[in-house]
Amino acid sequence: ELEAQGIETVRHVAGKKGIANLRFSGERIDTTRIDLTDNPTFAEAQGLTQPLLEAFLSRDVDRVDLVYADFQSVSRQPPSVATLLLVGGGGEEESEEPETAAAGSGYLAGQYIFDPSPAAILEELGPMFVENMAYGVLLSSVASEQLARRVAMKNATDNANEMQKNLTRAYNKARQAQVTQELAEIVGGAAALE
Repeated sequence: ELEAQGIETVRHVAGKKGIANLRFSGERIDTTRIDLTDNPTFAEAQGLTQPLLEAFLSRDVDRVDLVYADFQSVSRQPPSVATLLLVGGGGEEESEEPETAAAGSGYLAGQYIFDPSPAAILEELGPMFVENMAYGVLLSSVASEQLARRVAMKNATDNANEMQKNLTRAYNKARQAQVTQELAEIVGGAAALE
């Protein structure tokens, strides 16, 4: 949708299935990662977000969206988009010159005094927020994948059991027909001897 609007995008794709799907459909992929495990760790989330955060902070990109399978329930894991980072999130513009609080120890923003300043708080907590959000996305994606595997295996097992039941019935019918034919031949032979 963004490219249809003329917006340049950069695609970082993680996971073999996503990479294969995009390559099969002829979509452009800028970078790939296949080193993620089935049991995601916080370190993996940090490794995943670090290049995205660096590109955002260096203003190479003005928005970072994550597309993932959102585990909502056993029967629902829709593809979802979460905006991880966004320049000018639609809020009010900040003034260039912050007002200093009367005591001189903090930053006055509306009715609240921040100490340290909002920029210092954001600088410290921003990366943690991004990493935690990415970790949640990884967990949701892995849960969705494991559920899809479980459902596929259950369906395969159910199909195999149904096939076994049908083949057993067909075998028993054929065997019963053979036994019935042999009995008829024996009875017919005995009747011919009398």
